[in-house]
Amino acid sequence: MLISAKPALALVRCETQYGGEEKCTETDEIILDKKVWDPVNQRFEDNLADVSPDGFRFTLNDRVIYRFKVTNISNHKFDKITVIDTFPDKYLVFDRVSEGATLQFTGDRVRGVSYNFYNLEPGQSDWKQVELLVKSAPTDNGLDCDVINRAEAWADHHYEDTVKICVSGRGKVLGVSTLPKTGSLTLLYVSAFSLLGAFIGLLLVRLNRKP
Repeated sequence: MLISAKPALALVRCETQYGGEEKCTETDEIILDKKVWDPVNQRFEDNLADVSPDGFRFTLNDRVIYRFKVTNISNHKFDKITVIDTFPDKYLVFDRVSEGATLQFTGDRVRGVSYNFYNLEPGQSDWKQVELLVKSAPTDNGLDCDVINRAEAWADHHYEDTVKICVSGRGKVLGVSTLPKTGSLTLLYVSAFSLLGAFIGLLLVRLNRKP
């Protein structure tokens, strides 16, 4: 998908020459922006690790959705921009990606994808999406907030952007679906005695009604 945008001014690099004269030249630049989907706030973020002690933590079988975007901020067209997205080396496994990807393998495991973006005009952007699944986690209910996904782009220069997430070995607490072990028998006894008391009360009422 190609998204048109208002052309942006090219970056300018200025250098001081011998004698104090300053020489400025336009540089051909792109912006590479890597993000990850935040399931709680329902938006893409630059980082979901080390944000706060209560930040989002992915657990087993969660889906992790990454997205990267390239934007041409120069004043000329880029005929070809190549982006390689390298998956984290732990916990996550490949599930699916946007159309047009070339899969990068290590042995029989998909460890990344690459895309070529062609004829990106000044001010234009293009993006792709990568979806991974959490298939392992730190042991002993541990927490790892150094799970890094890296995107790299090559045009006239090399560009890089990374995003980090936390993976927890402890399952999410979504509410108490079962009673805790302590106190469950007590509640059972209370319920049983309540039903017994109601039955006895009903029996006594019926006996008192007899002529």
